[in-house]
Amino acid sequence: GMLSRERLRLLRDGAIVVNTARMPIFDEAALRDEVLSGRIKAALNLIPNDPIWHAPELAGLDNLLLSTGYATVADRTLPDMGAMIAADLNRFFTGEDPVHEVWPEMLARMT
Repeated sequence: GMLSRERLRLLRDGAIVVNTARMPIFDEAALRDEVLSGRIKAALNLIPNDPIWHAPELAGLDNLLLSTGYATVADRTLPDMGAMIAADLNRFFTGEDPVHEVWPEMLARMT
């Protein structure tokens, strides 16, 4: 709770919040409200199935970048990351579209 609703309000308009801590360092509901208002931007590394960030109203926002917990580098996720990459390479080399494809227009929004 280091970044409470009150502290988030102190951020200047257009500020970018980047959270890679994977722990509750901010008031998630307050950050969500700020993002939905369009006042600030956020790039968040989430634990998969974190329900507050999977609401339909967040889909397609250009001020929000959500990355699953797989973006982390930890012993328990490295095998999963390797399996995802191997599966996508197999898809690509057998003429299928990769599941985790990155397009040039996505690069400006990635952390």
